[in-house]
Amino acid sequence: PAASATPSTSASSATSSGYTMAKVRQNNSRSSCWSAINGKVYDLTKWINLHPGGQQRILGICGVDGSASFNGQHRGQNDPADALKDYLLGPLE
Repeated sequence: PAASATPSTSASSATSSGYTMAKVRQNNSRSSCWSAINGKVYDLTKWINLHPGGQQRILGICGVDGSASFNGQHRGQNDPADALKDYLLGPLE
């Protein structure tokens, strides 16, 4: 049997199959910024100050599904998709 990975957030943050949009919506601030992008949930809090396009681009997708914004700006680019991997919490339920 494979070992189970535990996300860095508390177990109550996730359901057995992933993170919910309700939980994403609760994390909608500069101090806790989660976004759902392409079916996965990311904690972008630490990325806010690092984003090359400016803080507002990330703050605008805190607590919501940011797929359209991300894909509209970065579709087909490898670097942004690779950067997202570092902030992955898990699948969106």
